[in-house]
Amino acid sequence: MSYRSNIKKKLVLAIAAAQLGAAASVAFAEETPQRTEAGQAALEEVVVTARKRAESMQSVPIAVTALDAGALEARQISAVEDLGRAVPNLLTTPASGSPTNTRIFMRGLGQGESSQPTAESAVGLYIDDVYVARSNGANIGLYDIERIEVLRGPQGSLYGRNSTTGAIKVVTRKPTAEPDLSLRISTGELDNIGGKLSGSVAVGSDWAAGVSAMYFEQGGYVSRMDAGSGEKLESGLNARDYGGVRATLSRLQQDDFSADLSVYYFTDEGDASYITPMDAATGAPLFDGDIYATGTSKPQFATADQFGFNANLERELGDVTLRSITAYRSVENENLIDISGRDSWYIDTRVDSAQLSQELQLLGSAFEQRLDWLAGLYYLQEDSDSLTTNTISQFIQSTQDYTVETDSHALFGQATWHASDVVDLTFGLRYTRDDKLFDGSTESNIIFQNGANRLRKSFEDVTPKLGLDIQATDEMMVYASVAKGFKAGGFQGRALNADDQLVPYDAEQVWTYEVGVKSEWLQNRLRLNANYFLNQFEDLQLNSLNIQAGGGTVIQNAAEAEVDGIELEMTYMASDRLYIVANYATAWGGYESLAANVSGVTLDSELPGTPRVNSSIGVEHSTSFAAGELLWGLDYQHTSEVQPGASTSALVEVPRLDLFNGFIKFTDAGERWSLGLFGTNLSDKEYHYTGFTFSSFEAVYAASPRVIKAVVDYRF
Repeated sequence: MSYRSNIKKKLVLAIAAAQLGAAASVAFAEETPQRTEAGQAALEEVVVTARKRAESMQSVPIAVTALDAGALEARQISAVEDLGRAVPNLLTTPASGSPTNTRIFMRGLGQGESSQPTAESAVGLYIDDVYVARSNGANIGLYDIERIEVLRGPQGSLYGRNSTTGAIKVVTRKPTAEPDLSLRISTGELDNIGGKLSGSVAVGSDWAAGVSAMYFEQGGYVSRMDAGSGEKLESGLNARDYGGVRATLSRLQQDDFSADLSVYYFTDEGDASYITPMDAATGAPLFDGDIYATGTSKPQFATADQFGFNANLERELGDVTLRSITAYRSVENENLIDISGRDSWYIDTRVDSAQLSQELQLLGSAFEQRLDWLAGLYYLQEDSDSLTTNTISQFIQSTQDYTVETDSHALFGQATWHASDVVDLTFGLRYTRDDKLFDGSTESNIIFQNGANRLRKSFEDVTPKLGLDIQATDEMMVYASVAKGFKAGGFQGRALNADDQLVPYDAEQVWTYEVGVKSEWLQNRLRLNANYFLNQFEDLQLNSLNIQAGGGTVIQNAAEAEVDGIELEMTYMASDRLYIVANYATAWGGYESLAANVSGVTLDSELPGTPRVNSSIGVEHSTSFAAGELLWGLDYQHTSEVQPGASTSALVEVPRLDLFNGFIKFTDAGERWSLGLFGTNLSDKEYHYTGFTFSSFEAVYAASPRVIKAVVDYRF
């Protein structure tokens, strides 16, 4: 039976499973109860700016997950790599070998190439409305955050940079006129130590300034083994040091003009992630079955230094609002990794990137507020230099040295017509053009072909969106939409042969069809949102081995594919003190057709980064005393098996995961100080989060074991 003929059957089974109580990725509510007119406690309204306007999340016809500062703490989301714990159909992990970079997959599509600047991401990462063009250094620490919104589905008609399958929107905390200073100190297992300091103060009568800084240090959990004798030589590999500072200046009197100006610097230094070689004969880790053991003999490192600033300005011009978002970001990222775990293949990569972006938005209402509209212009200029040296089997060496320049232009807009008091119609349209220049060379001391190439290529597309939403009752809204996503093509950053550099890959497209419902029940004590989506991909970009020349990996437009699934998010306030939160998501997918020369992939292969099911359930309870409040939470997270890359392999497949996290925290009655214990992977499960498969070896990256830490907060 074909994949297409199975869609209806799978949908019925998924809905049945959901109705039986299958629950999803953990999401503690962290909501303050509000009161209805009858005086009963109810869930607090969640306000988001997913459509560039402040709106109730329940009235936005988009699959969106919102996390405020309290929810981020309860879910122990301290970096971008942790976000997948709380969002349906979002998979986030550190990049292969580099904890400074991040891999993000959503609804069947992501970017496996997380180091080379020749590839674009399917999921847009925005920090204060500024698009982060490179995943290099993108695994930033999340501190002093007001909220995070995760939007699923193409986001081209409202956002500056095109996003194929979704967008992650990080909003930092703005300074206030009231003097404020807070300190956090933490310590725990694996020599975990960290600190955060943030404060704000008024500057004159119209402005406020804020500064926040953080430092984090953690020891490693991998041991170095002698490849011959198996003797342990060294412990504590995979250590990481991370620090950063951000300064913000915000205008307080936001009558007709507002401004937020910020500058930041982050530094990330430590080990690269050491990989564990696998034994093909037994299917177990090579060194006595120990997943926390490597045969790499050289010290590995991963560093990322990034600097940036942005200016977000807004001016009221009568009935319309003009917004300007200007930003600059530079990153210096260097990694030395052994992807074999046995000294077979070392990769030394240095990438220096700089991006400058300018976005203009004009938005307003017309026809007596029957029409809400937004129009925008976007420009991104990015220059990246990359130098990569591959050392294979100690005597073969190949170097790729190149520069990539990107100029991206976009015109976008969206309008919503309020056809009646309950019916809205939405139309969006985007035009994108990316002009790219590749100037590079590849040189090898043996085997591979040397040469230099200078290439230019442009990628452009028009991507529409249509939507209909109906406010069926005061507590229920239903919606349907269709949208097209577009991801530009690029060049071969890892080609070991000069001829392979001459073959760029084309853009990738997706049509997304979605129907959903947002509802509240039991006098707003139960919130239930659900949707069904279908993604149809064309010219899917896949990383694969170059079988024609045997020269490393290349990116090809290798496939057409489909992914469909359901997503449910529930928050239930069982009492004023007890919250139960459950999410459930499925992503059934498959290849519809494949290019003739793609390697390691068949029509029966699993799509990379796409688990069939991710689900979890969490509870949170608070108890008040005269001295203060005791808050505790526990969550269970389930993720089905998933292939980390395009090539299917039983050895590197990430296994089914059943993980437990929890915390307990006491806050004094004056809310001046608090003391908490936080734990991740409480069952101390040993597993890996990604890996490599080649003809000569296979190896995996082990995830962190259990970590319990104590956290003290104090407000001065």
